[in-house]
Amino acid sequence: MAEWKKVVVSGSAISQLNNDANYLASGDTTTLSGSFSGSFFGDGSGLSGVAASFPVTYAAPADAIKIFVNDGASKFTSASAFANYTFGKISGDATVAAGGALTIANSAVEGTMLNSNVADTSTIELSSNTLSVLKVPNALTAGSGLSSAGTFDGATARTFTVNSGSMLQFYSSSIQTGVFAKVSGDATINGSGVISVTSATSASYIQGANVDGTVPNATTAATASSVAVDSVALGTDTTGNYVAALGSGTGVTIGSNSGEGSNPTIAVDYGSTANTAVQGNTNITLTQTAGEIDITGTSSQSLGGAPSYTIGLADTISGNRTFSGATITINNDLVVQGTASFQNTTNLEVADQFILLNSGSTTDNSPGGIVIQQDTQDEGVLFGYDAAAGSNAGRWGVTSSFDASSTTFTADAYVSYVLDIDAGQSDIALYQKNGNIKVDSGDIFIYA
Repeated sequence: MAEWKKVVVSGSAISQLNNDANYLASGDTTTLSGSFSGSFFGDGSGLSGVAASFPVTYAAPADAIKIFVNDGASKFTSASAFANYTFGKISGDATVAAGGALTIANSAVEGTMLNSNVADTSTIELSSNTLSVLKVPNALTAGSGLSSAGTFDGATARTFTVNSGSMLQFYSSSIQTGVFAKVSGDATINGSGVISVTSATSASYIQGANVDGTVPNATTAATASSVAVDSVALGTDTTGNYVAALGSGTGVTIGSNSGEGSNPTIAVDYGSTANTAVQGNTNITLTQTAGEIDITGTSSQSLGGAPSYTIGLADTISGNRTFSGATITINNDLVVQGTASFQNTTNLEVADQFILLNSGSTTDNSPGGIVIQQDTQDEGVLFGYDAAAGSNAGRWGVTSSFDASSTTFTADAYVSYVLDIDAGQSDIALYQKNGNIKVDSGDIFIYA
């Protein structure tokens, strides 16, 4: 006989094993005997006859060694983590980083902490908690190019002064030669710093009035000359073509475009063929087609008069029309007075919250559902409502290889309902079907 049967799951109390067949006797105490495997939970206070033992095997300290700890529950930590935690508690004049490196803080070491042998009393002295430098081991003496009142040994302040005058004497000849050798072009510099103009043609760039002396290797010193502004007349003071040529582009004709003193002419090519221009007095005429488009504006207008037209769709479009765009958007309502057919729809988006299928049905036992096509046209997997003989008592089910033109189907499997009594749902005959699940006061039942 089909009825609701209780399901015992992990975490269920032993008392839930008491069902209609009374597998366990009821009472205040239930005792189970025999061998059991699994996990036990709790603080162990109810266990008896269990003896504790201390490990006898020694393990040398290592970072990976596990240490037993308890923060309310039994856990473990590694020896390295425990050591680093301990190091973190160290503070004051020294700290220990993770891993054990100790760092002494700045100003933490005082003279009183030092042994007396840190100072040799001749160059360094330790007195009254203070280290003092008495003198440097080797005295400093002013060398070439420097002067001082005496040597410096740390005991007496000294001032070193750089000698005045040219520093050239402190440069070696090899340094001078290397630097001057980088100069090139119309002049060079030798190792002694003497500049020489080496190119005879450089005389053409030097005006004699501004240069004293002679230009080496130059036979003639050129003098500056100039031409007055606007003093040269093309064709009179010059020879050759000062208008070389004008090239004609598309739609343009050029005549007399070369020769000194020529007067080129440029003309626009007008016509009705390719690469020709249209004159501004040419008229354009737009004609509308009734039932397709509407045009506002004078029908005939000249191109040079900035023609203006407004073209729009007619309020009523007649005849058969096809919109072939990839996406056609209608911002407001679409009213279809006739039969709407949808073909090759990739993704269907419906803003309505509920979809009404089988709207033409007049009985309470009509099946229906959604078919997902697979590899055969118009056939696929059906998720549908398997109607009963009446009274809307059918069940949802699934079947494969369903012909979308069929009007009935036989379910391969049914969908299980979950009846939640704790949420206020009612245990009625409609849901008392094999495989359905009921939750009541925390207990789980399956109908079978």
